[in-house]
Amino acid sequence: MRRLTILLLILAGFSMDAQVGILTTSLTRILDVNDDARVRVLSDILMPNVSQVLVTDTSGLLQQATPIDVLYSSGLYTRSSSNDNWSGIYVGSKACRLDFTGRVDYYAIDFTFSVLYKIGTGFQVISQNVVTVTPNDATSFNVSWGGINYLFRFTLSGNTASVNVTKTIGGGGWSQGTFRSIPIMD
Repeated sequence: MRRLTILLLILAGFSMDAQVGILTTSLTRILDVNDDARVRVLSDILMPNVSQVLVTDTSGLLQQATPIDVLYSSGLYTRSSSNDNWSGIYVGSKACRLDFTGRVDYYAIDFTFSVLYKIGTGFQVISQNVVTVTPNDATSFNVSWGGINYLFRFTLSGNTASVNVTKTIGGGGWSQGTFRSIPIMD
């Protein structure tokens, strides 16, 4: 018995690296499941206490993300990826309403606007605050105030759009903010 106890203590001191595969023989992670998984009981948690959520990437790899990152990666809310650039804005297949909340740093101007974006047709201004929004064509519109003008140009790729903003009149500065997309399904 004493020898067995010593042997178990020695074995417990070694680190063991093992992978477990369920319905797969080509393992890529410590636990690799090649089928659906089920959790029968989950505890409730209130939102103020949530710091991370469980998500998967396109290959099914489990990851963690913040609730804000999950919201923004949906394409329904898209914050600027860098100054003057947005990508992955979900616009649907026909039309969508785009609500923008943003800021121009150089002038410390906060502004909002909403436009109806009809794919292939262009933009219709729904509302504007602080700025004037003027549609140009099927892929661009101007946002201006006090002699300063920014050109918002959309590039479509399937059901999403990228936006690049270029200052066309006025001094320096950049634009940042968030687009909220509400696709029109009919």
